[in-house]
Amino acid sequence: MNPIHLQFALTAFAAIFAVLNPFSIIPIFIAINEGTKPGVRRSMAAVISIFVVIALALCLLLGDPLLRFFGISIPAFQIAGGILLFSTGLTMIHGTTRFVDRFKHEEADLSSFQEARARFRDLIVPIGMPLFVGPGSISTVILFGNRAKEFINPFIGYSLVFAACLACATVSYVVLLSSTTLVKVLRNTGIAILSRLMGLLLCALAIQFVITALKSLMPSLFHAV
Repeated sequence: MNPIHLQFALTAFAAIFAVLNPFSIIPIFIAINEGTKPGVRRSMAAVISIFVVIALALCLLLGDPLLRFFGISIPAFQIAGGILLFSTGLTMIHGTTRFVDRFKHEEADLSSFQEARARFRDLIVPIGMPLFVGPGSISTVILFGNRAKEFINPFIGYSLVFAACLACATVSYVVLLSSTTLVKVLRNTGIAILSRLMGLLLCALAIQFVITALKSLMPSLFHAV
């Protein structure tokens, strides 16, 4: 591989992976899979990784044109994502298990992968987006997509960015699989405590999303402060 191409691919991987930060998702991943079988958790990790690949690929190809078409800015996306995350954070703090309880009685005959897919269908917002694939990762992928256009052959540039997205999703899958070990260590009480703490952090992250968006929309106001 051309050294320039390799450097571009590694840079794209490092930037996208840093923004995705799957390690920060582990406590939340444990909370949403409370009481499930190990097979369901493994399948959920696979479903999330597949979602990450598809979502990032769509952002690479269609993200910039779609945002422009609908007149949506990245700050607006950040504010909307912040509101959704704050709502989820409050749910976790209060110990509400509305995402989990329905599967204890319904569709009990599902396979592990089918149950994981059904769970993720309910959790795609906000767990899949914007918590995992959020404004940061979307804007990063769009940025590298614009840089890919500068290649003599843009197809090579886009392929390298997609390869970086695929690598990020694969590593994220491995990271989420480690949650099974944490479940054995923490037990139900530890998971319940961790879930509430993560809910608090999620609320703080949501507020930070909104502050970051407002800073970019009204820089003079925040500079004065």
